[in-house]
Amino acid sequence: MGAPHIGLRGEEIHVAIDDTAILAGCSFDVVPGEVLGLIGPNGSGKSTLLRTVYRAIRPTTGAMWIGEDDVWNMTARQSAQRTAVVTQSASTDFQFSVAEMVLMGRGPHKGLLDRDTAHDRRVVAWALRAVDMTTFRSRVFATLSGGEKQRVLVARALAQESQVLVLDEPTNHLDAHAQLDLLELVRSLGLTTVVALHDLNLAATYCHRVCLLDRGRVVGIAPPRTLLTREVLRDVFRVDGEWLTSPTTGRDHLALTRPATSTTTDTEKP
Repeated sequence: MGAPHIGLRGEEIHVAIDDTAILAGCSFDVVPGEVLGLIGPNGSGKSTLLRTVYRAIRPTTGAMWIGEDDVWNMTARQSAQRTAVVTQSASTDFQFSVAEMVLMGRGPHKGLLDRDTAHDRRVVAWALRAVDMTTFRSRVFATLSGGEKQRVLVARALAQESQVLVLDEPTNHLDAHAQLDLLELVRSLGLTTVVALHDLNLAATYCHRVCLLDRGRVVGIAPPRTLLTREVLRDVFRVDGEWLTSPTTGRDHLALTRPATSTTTDTEKP
């Protein structure tokens, strides 16, 4: 499932809200089929940058491109056909069934009075299988757990058959097994994907490259092990860390600790 590969790039994205700069000159690119991780401390601008990709926030200056098209020269419908989104703030109290929720992902490809087609139903079935929610298809969405709802929202995004996938903290509310399953799925899809993640080890495992934001600026874009040096970890995240390679999987991971200088006894009881 899915449309042909297409790239994504942002050029000198500035966003100011009430005269406060949120993003300052952010440029990045995602090559076709790549998973780019957006990482950075809380308040660094990750969610804001993602919102400029899917037209939730218009940059004060700068441009966002999908292929050769400026997203702000598209209609909302055209944008939704190109870009599927899973946000942090999606409402989760819908009384629709799981299957009906996923079917909503077909909306950008249908007219207002169009009936569901055999292709729509095949796509919904595939998306539910992809997130391991087939047996939940008749359940009312509002009755699901947080992790189950998250998987359904990802299935709805997959059902759009879009060229670009945007995920804002998709592993929230998921247990460790579900986190790994979801990111394995995202990586296997081969879609042009940009995903905001807090967990640096998940980013290191599943992202081809990471884009590090700090205080609204891009610090760098590179493969995780190249970018996340000891100096960067200390300067941006205020932690010490070193890269280790698992003897079992051969994968790199970060061992993180608090810097010794951050130890304090101020909280000790008198």
